[in-house]
Amino acid sequence: MTRIFSFLSILAILGMLFSCSYSPLSNSSIYVSTSGNDNNDGLSPSKPVRSLVKAVSIAKNIDPSIPVEIKVTSGIYSNGNGLNSDKVGVVIDRHNITISGGWNSDFTSIVGKSELNGNGKLYHIVKVVNVTNIFLMNLLITGGNADGSFPDDKGGGIYASNVGYFSVGTSVVVSSNTFSRGGSPLLCFRNFLPL
Repeated sequence: MTRIFSFLSILAILGMLFSCSYSPLSNSSIYVSTSGNDNNDGLSPSKPVRSLVKAVSIAKNIDPSIPVEIKVTSGIYSNGNGLNSDKVGVVIDRHNITISGGWNSDFTSIVGKSELNGNGKLYHIVKVVNVTNIFLMNLLITGGNADGSFPDDKGGGIYASNVGYFSVGTSVVVSSNTFSRGGSPLLCFRNFLPL
């Protein structure tokens, strides 16, 4: 009986040790809403931020090894109103980010797409630079106008440079973006990083 008790005690102690020392990387979520406020912390559905720019800024303060999902309610995000108002709508320059659009107002289900619209006034709607593990889902990316000088003459919708793994999901529509020379209104990739 003593042996069984000792064996069970050892198992219990080992179980506690492993549960204390093992903590898998968990995802962190940041919430963006058309009714949000950039003075909020964005870390709960009840306190969303208004802009993707603010959401990426918050993500940059989280340990870069932890994947971050930026959840965006359906609606229109435009230059100066959810997107940056000068040249680029949002710059993703932090590893391990997913931008997931189309969420309902309480972030419990995906009900459509989030529209990122530059209204012809932004060179790039989304610019992804020097990172890896970036995912875009449930977005309409439109209204980019890459009419600047190099490199702002390509990739009106999405411009990506020095990127490792980058996935644009089939639920993303890149439409009605323009460019002035060479390249593409949709995507422009340069110098992929090794995985």
